[in-house]
Amino acid sequence: MKILFLHKRQSRNPVGVAVSPDGGKIYVTNGSDTVSVVDAATNTVATTIPVGRYPFGVAVSPDGSKVYVTNGGSATVSVIATASNAVTATVPVGSAPVAFGSFALSDQRQNLPAPPARRTCHGQSVSALARKYGGLNGAAAALDYPSVSALLNAIMAFCGG
Repeated sequence: MKILFLHKRQSRNPVGVAVSPDGGKIYVTNGSDTVSVVDAATNTVATTIPVGRYPFGVAVSPDGSKVYVTNGGSATVSVIATASNAVTATVPVGSAPVAFGSFALSDQRQNLPAPPARRTCHGQSVSALARKYGGLNGAAAALDYPSVSALLNAIMAFCGG
């Protein structure tokens, strides 16, 4: 495994790190309200993407098509399309989101019962998405989920339940 050091000018206060499934890209959240995309083969910053305030946690979808970034200062999650390195959605969530759990983007935990705090997360997330996109059908379409059920499963995984 390579150890990566970013030059201070490229990334102020890096916090979260995630690697694409193919190992070719590394995504680093920065205190400068950005995400650096690092080419793993050359250990250089390929691009820097503006996101919300105080990005912290970062996760890559299992298929490598999306990157999710928690923005603690703006109470949002930025959704980045890896093909374009652009933010395609900004999802309002509960206050001060910090990190993704180790299974946040997998379906492995979706059927487990959630403790009350997780249910609150789920309810707040569903409500926020429905408000922002005019209903859950609109939210599923805007965030590229094939159905409302798939979106709800992702929210449950995000909330840890």
